[in-house]
Amino acid sequence: MNILRCTINDVDLVIEAINKIKKEEASNIAEVNTVTRFLNNDNNYFFVALDDNNVVGYAIVYRQTSLDTLNDVMCLYDIKVLKNHRARGIGEVIINEIKKICESENILKLWAPTNIRNIPASILCKKTGAMAKELGNEVIYTYEFK
Repeated sequence: MNILRCTINDVDLVIEAINKIKKEEASNIAEVNTVTRFLNNDNNYFFVALDDNNVVGYAIVYRQTSLDTLNDVMCLYDIKVLKNHRARGIGEVIINEIKKICESENILKLWAPTNIRNIPASILCKKTGAMAKELGNEVIYTYEFK
């Protein structure tokens, strides 16, 4: 399993990842202009999980400036794995790679918002060491690095 943080040189790979996985969900597909704009922003992170050079998952993460500390924070906005590759630890590998980057870039914390009914996301976040805070129907999972 290889986790790659995509750059502007990987527009085609990002489009392939999004379209391949979102096709399973009948969701919107990615377009070159949108992906290019996203990847041109250094605060946007797109990770692709490759298994034998085949896309099997991805994650979208946003880096944010904090007002109460000099260290930035990151938000895990979305993580997806192909249906026939789920329950194989791919989500864990992706999150662990994101956590390594957070630690190497002196990020204060990584947070992942989700709905309380999203059981797979809750299991994944807890399994990878996140702390949960319930806010009504929403849950914020947090990984602290400092």
